[in-house]
Amino acid sequence: MGKLIGEDWILAQPEARLRYPGSTVLVANSRREIDAIPGDPAQTSAYSRAFLRTLAPRDEIAAWYDKRLEEAGWRLAEAPESHPQHWRHYRRSNQAFSLFLYDKSPFKADSHGTPGPSAFRVGATVYQVFFEARADGFPQ
Repeated sequence: MGKLIGEDWILAQPEARLRYPGSTVLVANSRREIDAIPGDPAQTSAYSRAFLRTLAPRDEIAAWYDKRLEEAGWRLAEAPESHPQHWRHYRRSNQAFSLFLYDKSPFKADSHGTPGPSAFRVGATVYQVFFEARADGFPQ
């Protein structure tokens, strides 16, 4: 493995602060890349994550992120069909950016850095942006 990516680096990237205009941050957190955990490579990335709420509809939010990420050289990648919420996944070099657009809370309560049902309001969209990077890239 190459030199691990630090939390300072991930937070300094513009994608770590990419927010749909007018959104309110509900919860945000980040971490540095860690050595691979055998059998669980998804847990090794450095990341910046935020849960946000806005009054804009999901399609408008998705289109806004599509435009900004495409302009910055990101490409839309295929997302697993098994994911329970509407989302989009982008790739660029050794980095990935995921946008999750929630209908309802996938979490039973506010815990472990995630907003529970109390964060959801009628007419509002709750979404998550998850920007991550790995020194050695992602499996294809």
